[in-house]
Amino acid sequence: MQKEIMKSGCHNLLPAGVVLTGGGSQLRGTLETAGHVLGMPVRLGRPAVIAGLGDAVDNPSFSTAVGLVRYGVNRRRSRDHHSAGRMPLGGMVRWASRVLSRFKTD
Repeated sequence: MQKEIMKSGCHNLLPAGVVLTGGGSQLRGTLETAGHVLGMPVRLGRPAVIAGLGDAVDNPSFSTAVGLVRYGVNRRRSRDHHSAGRMPLGGMVRWASRVLSRFKTD
């Protein structure tokens, strides 16, 4: 990861550090090790809240899934806006909730 950050030329543009998310970010010692290797602050990221999904996806493991749902909703809204229609957001949220609840671990 450090090699990619350095290659991108963004190392000096990250004074606040980096955010790790996803299932691997929850492994013991990951944040501390990343902070040491990268030489910058590192914190754990959680998915942004989507109304209707509740706490079922309030876990870094669901970041990609929640991000894809948000991307799909925003893309659909944009497309529907251009065609003067509106997407039924409630339907998308219910669908996403059903899909994501299958992955919920207790």
